[in-house]
Formats: sequence, C-alpha cells, structure tokens
Amino acid sequence: AVAVAERLVESLEAAQSLLTGVGDVRYDERLKKVRAAVQDMVRRDVLAPAKAQIAPALPAPPASGAPLAPPDDAKQESAEECARAMRRCERFAGALALSPDVAQTLNEISRNVEREVAQWTAKLQERGACGGEEDEEAALLSLSYAVRILELTAGASRADALFQSALGALQGEQMSARA
Repeated sequence: AVAVAERLVESLEAAQSLLTGVGDVRYDERLKKVRAAVQDMVRRDVLAPAKAQIAPALPAPPASGAPLAPPDDAKQESAEECARAMRRCERFAGALALSPDVAQTLNEISRNVEREVAQWTAKLQERGACGGEEDEEAALLSLSYAVRILELTAGASRADALFQSALGALQGEQMSARA
C-alpha cells in the first residue's frame, strides 16, 4: 500500500503542477477526489493496522516457571516491515495532509514498545533469574528485536535509552541471582 501511495502522490503532484495554469475547476475537483481516495487508503491500509501488526513481535513474559522462548523471526520481520512503511509514509504525508496522523501513529507505537518492554523486564525481574544460558540469549534477543522496532519508529537515541535501561535491569537481576 505504501509503494502504491508513493507513486500516486508523485502522479498527483505532477498532474497538479501541469494543471496549475489551466484554471479548469473540473480538474481540480478530480484531483481532490483522487487525493482523498489515496488519503483514505493510507489511513485504512497502513496507519490503522500498524499497531496490531507490530504488537505480536514485542516480547511477552513467559508463564510462571516456563522457559523463555526466543522471539519469532517472522513476526519480527513483519513488524520491521510495518515500521519501515510508517517511516516511508512520513515522506509523502504532507501532500495528503496526513502528517499529524502519521506522527501520532508512530508515537503510539513507540510508547507501546517502551511500555511492553518495561512490563516484560519487570516480569522477568519478578520471576527471578533466567533459567540458564538459553534464557539469557532469548532475553537479549527479544530485547534487541524490540529495540530495533523502537529505533525504526522513534529513532536511535530513544532506542538506545530503552536498551540501556532494560539491559541494566536484566543484568542487575542476573547479578543479584548469582550472588
């Protein structure tokens, strides 16, 4: 949907520049209708499902006593693709009057990633030490995957802050369990 929207916006802008001097209201009305249709498509096919497409890739705490499962690579790939699509929308959002919608969606996704990682980290701390090297690897990989989503939606500095915070909490838990 994003690639189609990019091409349509480029075509709309080209048509608009060609028809600027014509002064025929009929052309303006047609372009407005097409622009509105593209805007609706982006809202419906990109913005609306974005949070739901990314959520399954975020780390979930395991059941009590269960080993920590490694993240699902397919879900991560899908979430990253969705996050990249959201970023691509920023490039043409102004032409469709969608800049506030895109910014709001990216911000909501970013806050959700931060909240889910904080809850996941707290649950792992409550649960106690990771069950061994496999759990530690799964935890680090899950954290890295979530941080990658945040990097795509909010930028490197916010992602790094989340990584440092969660890693510090997880390492602190591991050290206290070893003592």
